[in-house]
Amino acid sequence: MPKPDLGELSKKLNIQGLMDNVKSMINPEANTPKAASGDAMGEKMASISITLQETMKALNEQVKNLNSINQSINDLFKDLEAVRAQSAKPETSAKEDKIAKETASDEGMPEAPKKEEEKK
Repeated sequence: MPKPDLGELSKKLNIQGLMDNVKSMINPEANTPKAASGDAMGEKMASISITLQETMKALNEQVKNLNSINQSINDLFKDLEAVRAQSAKPETSAKEDKIAKETASDEGMPEAPKKEEEKK
């Protein structure tokens, strides 16, 4: 049985075209080489490479959107904390008034005058 002619085989497989397509997939920023007409494997690899590049671009856009959403959530959390801090201040002063009244009644001292809201 004769040995296969590697030159003939390499012409059929277009090894250089395959290598270029593999290189472009490894480095998606590189231009996608054109597959030779009739090179089914090369055309498929070029198609996969193009789809991969498009997917990576879409992924990068999604990452930007997710970062924007995350920043908005962080800003919202800061706003919520500010609102909570403001809401906690009146509650604290009401507690302080109650403690002052209890202390005054325990010591036989007159109570502090009641506020309009407490009279109701």
